[in-house]
Order: sequence, then structure tokens, then C-alpha cells
Amino acid sequence: MENMTKRSDGAKHGLPHPAGLVSSQTPPPGHDLVLVSGKDALDGRPASAAQAAAANREGGRHPKGGAARPPAPSVGATAGRGHACHTGEPAMKKVFTTGQVAKICKVAPRTVSKWFDSGRLRGYRIPGSQDRRIPREQLIKFLKEHGMPLGELEEEEWHKILVIGAERLFIDRLQELLPDSEDYRYQIANSGFEAGIMAQSFHPDTIVIDLALGRSEALQIAANLRKDPQYEQTLMIALAAEDEADPESLKSAASFSEAFKKPFDIALLAERIRTLAAEKRED
Repeated sequence: MENMTKRSDGAKHGLPHPAGLVSSQTPPPGHDLVLVSGKDALDGRPASAAQAAAANREGGRHPKGGAARPPAPSVGATAGRGHACHTGEPAMKKVFTTGQVAKICKVAPRTVSKWFDSGRLRGYRIPGSQDRRIPREQLIKFLKEHGMPLGELEEEEWHKILVIGAERLFIDRLQELLPDSEDYRYQIANSGFEAGIMAQSFHPDTIVIDLALGRSEALQIAANLRKDPQYEQTLMIALAAEDEADPESLKSAASFSEAFKKPFDIALLAERIRTLAAEKRED
């Protein structure tokens, strides 16, 4: 059962009800990602051990049995292990080899080659060789067309938002404007301790901090997050109280990217996040 904390300043966001609820515990968004079985998703043939080894080699493993690179954890997989140190996430891969596609789809590399050669999976060959390359957008299109799970590609499409200390009414409205169906994911923190743990496991693209949490605590949270190289350039938004004399000073004093003084139109904040998400997906 979630612990709920009542707040009385909901109207400061221009919301219709004077009070909101904030959950102190919000489960990680989405659900566990499930890949297809070890059979060929289109022709039903199982991949042999030799084929699996070939996929591992082309996908990046050492050809003589060296250790594989560990898979990226799913959202929330490391929740509670806030002591882990992260210096940034790997860049989004733009082009894949047939071996890498085989690992994502859990099929043999020869099956991917057949998809490619038949024109079902579009890509190109490296000049002067027979090596095939599949652009990321073509792989995603192929997987969706055939009802196959996106696996690790799905999380790369998400824009993750960490909300700290905000009212339930604000959170609900933001989720209406930036819904899960458009690949936005949320985690909610009610203290600096929770924020630190969630930031390490969730890797947010945007961080929203409500100064109603306590001005000094909110500023300290922002300062601590900025010390992490992973969040040096992250969009960090302050929700300032009505009596905040100079909201713009929060940008220099606490390294916030933006500041919104209550009451304000949440749609404007949502549009700012939407623009950032679009830029990230185009990069």
C-alpha cells in the first residue's frame, strides 16, 4: 500500500482542486520486456549452438569464449542500489550488423541474412564487401510490422521524467499531456534520498523539482544531481512558489535549466519537455 502525503497548495498550479496527493512509492513504469523465443520468428526453425556462437561473435563477444558485455538493465532493475556509480549511458546505436540483429530477435544470423536478401529487412552492404548493415529505423519498422518485441530498442525510445516533491494533481496533468502511449515514462520521489536512488537506477532525461518540498532541500537535491557528470546537461526544471521573489535566479544559484513560478500553465512545461524529447530522438 502506497504511503500518501497530502498537500494543500494544489491551486498554485492553476488546478481545479485545492489539494493533491503524492505517492511516496511509485513502481517502475511499464513492464518487463520479453523477447521472442529461441526460434526463428518467421520460419519457426530453432537456432543451433553454432549459429548462436556466430551471433555472439558478430554481436560483439570474443570469438574464443570471452565474457560478453553485460546487457543494459531494464528501467527500475537496479532500484534500491543507489550506491552504483554511473558516468553516462551509451549512445544510441544507429546501425546494426546481422549478428546484432540476430541477438535482438533471438534468431540465427543466417535468418537475418535471408530477411535482408529478400527485401523484408531493408539496409545496405558495405562497399567492397558482402557485409550487411541495417539502419536502426529500418530494424524498428521491421519488428513492428511483424509483431516482434523491440527489446532493448524500446527503452532507447523512452523519454524518462523524474518528478521530485510535486503534487499528485500536477503529476496527473503532466502524464495526460505527455502520456505513456507516446513513450514517456515517470518515476516519483518525495525526498532527496529517494531522488538519489531513483536517479541512479532510472537515468532520467528530464528532472522536475518542486520547491514546495522545502526550498533548501530542493536546492540541495539540484546541486547534488548536477555534481554527477551524467546530469551536467540534463534538463532540470524548478517549480517555484508564488512568493519566490526572483525565479530566474534559480538558474544561476542552483543550476536549474528552467524555472516556472506558480501558478503557471502546465502545458507550457509539457511542451518544453516534448521539444527536448523530439530533439533526442532525432539525434
